[in-house]
Amino acid sequence: MNALTLLAEVTVLEAIGIPVAFLIGLIGTAVYSHISRARRRGEAKDEAQRIRAAAEAEATNLLRQAEINAKAENIKLREQFDKDTEQTRK
Repeated sequence: MNALTLLAEVTVLEAIGIPVAFLIGLIGTAVYSHISRARRRGEAKDEAQRIRAAAEAEATNLLRQAEINAKAENIKLREQFDKDTEQTRK
């Protein structure tokens, strides 16, 4: 069999079907790729929101701790001032 007899044996359906199947495969791959990117984008947004919420919570905790430390330091300084003032009065 030579190439011409092989070409003669190819039917019209096969000649059209192979490129159509190839195009369907390309379209399917493009759709799958688009869906995958959209899903990853959504997951990335969710992760970013979780990270932001955690960072905001940590910042709030740090601020509260700083306020507590400042108040405690203020109380210590006031007590020391009162103690020094009392000693000076004696």
